[in-house]
Amino acid sequence: MATFAFTVTIPEQRIPEFRGLLAELRNDHSGLVERARALGYHRERMLLQPNLDGSAQLITCLELNEGVDLADFLKGLATYESDWTRSWNPRYVSFLGGRPALAETLFAWDDDKD
Repeated sequence: MATFAFTVTIPEQRIPEFRGLLAELRNDHSGLVERARALGYHRERMLLQPNLDGSAQLITCLELNEGVDLADFLKGLATYESDWTRSWNPRYVSFLGGRPALAETLFAWDDDKD
């Protein structure tokens, strides 16, 4: 399984608005689940890490299903369309302020006790 991650800086004045958007997502994430299943990922985490200037780093990590090609996944992520993405994407993208910085995996550890 591959992990895909990216970071985006959220300006200080928009953090409350971003928290509100994610609160909506926590209340109903059925559209995200449909997209995840269609694109081939099974885990998504969004974290906010405060910066010294008052802004925050949004850190998003997605765990792809076995055999999912990252290039195909990224293309699908950009082109997948549903009622949910037509509502979600414009609001979410408004926080990005440009292309996200893709993360490079330097270390990974998994507990393989299963």
